[in-house]
Amino acid sequence: MFGMTTPCFLGMAIASAITFGANCAYAQITPDGTLPNNSIVTPDGSTLNITGGTQAGSNLFHSFGEFSVPIGSTASFNNGVNIQNIISRVTGGSPNYLIGIQSR
Repeated sequence: MFGMTTPCFLGMAIASAITFGANCAYAQITPDGTLPNNSIVTPDGSTLNITGGTQAGSNLFHSFGEFSVPIGSTASFNNGVNIQNIISRVTGGSPNYLIGIQSR
C-alpha cells in the first residue's frame, strides 16, 4: 500500500514546487546589462516605470533578462517626446508573462 501512495504524493509535491517556483519569478523586469545605456526599472505601487535605454535616432532600445508583469500591475515605458519607436527584447531563458503594458 505504501508503494501505491508514494508516487501520487511525489507527483503532488513536484506540481506544488513548480507552481510555487512559477509564482516567485512571475513579477520580474530586469535589464540584462547588454546595452550602452541600460534600462532602469523603478516600482511605484502597482506600476513598474521603465526609463533609460539606448537611443538611436528616434528609436529607443531596451534589453531585459526577464520581463514579467504581474496581474493588476502595469509596465510603463517613460521616454522623451522625440522617441517614435520603443524596441525591446528579452534574452533570458525563463517564460515571460505580459498582462498589461502601457507606453507613454
